[in-house]
Order: sequence, then C-alpha cells, then structure tokens
Amino acid sequence: TTAGGRTVMAGLSIAAGDTAEILAFAQRFAIIDEVTGQLRAPFVVSGGQVFINYAMIDTAFIQNLVLGMTLRSSAVNAKGQPLLEINIPAGLLTLRSAGAGGSSTLNNDGLVVSDEGGVVRTQVGKLTL
Repeated sequence: TTAGGRTVMAGLSIAAGDTAEILAFAQRFAIIDEVTGQLRAPFVVSGGQVFINYAMIDTAFIQNLVLGMTLRSSAVNAKGQPLLEINIPAGLLTLRSAGAGGSSTLNNDGLVVSDEGGVVRTQVGKLTL
C-alpha cells in the first residue's frame, strides 16, 4: 500500500531457470514513482496495449506504423514553427527554412512555395489554397 493508501500489487511471480521471467497478475500494470508524492505512471499496460507517457528511443525498427496525428520536428525556425511538419489526417507536408525564410507545402492538390512574409511565390497544381 502506498503512502496515499493505494494498493499497488495484485500478484507477482518471479522465476529463474532456462528462461527468467517476471509475471504480474493484474488487469492493469504500471510502474509508479511516488518520490514526489504524486502517483505518476511512466507506462501502463492495459487491455493488451502499452501506453507510454514519454519515451526516449535511440533506435527503432518498426515493422508496421499507423499514424493518425501530426508529426513535427523539434527544430524550429525563427518564427517558432517546426522545420518539418507532416499532417497525416490532411495529407500535408510542410518544409520551412531554418531562418526567417519561406516554406514549401506539398499535398495531393499540388505544391506551394511561400516567401518569408507568407506571400505565395510558386504554385503548381490546384490554384486555390
């Protein structure tokens, strides 16, 4: 039982031999850090899925990746916008200059190149934005 009165273990089995394993028996599994006095679960296993709050991964080989959100680079330009942005639901790819320069946007309708002021300088494809 934690300091707050929460039960934290439903069942645990540790085995060693040809194959070492640690098995937790529960409908939900999480690692809890109670150092700060707040219950924070860095990851939770529930319903056959793993939910991770924050992950630092050095190398990842992903066989099947399904995306349903916008991916953004951590690097930003002088205006605070990500240098690379991929909006999966909209099918939109945006590349921006590292400085205060322009950007290029590519989607199924065409390609738009804008200068640092957002003025369209080149547009190929559908002529409405």
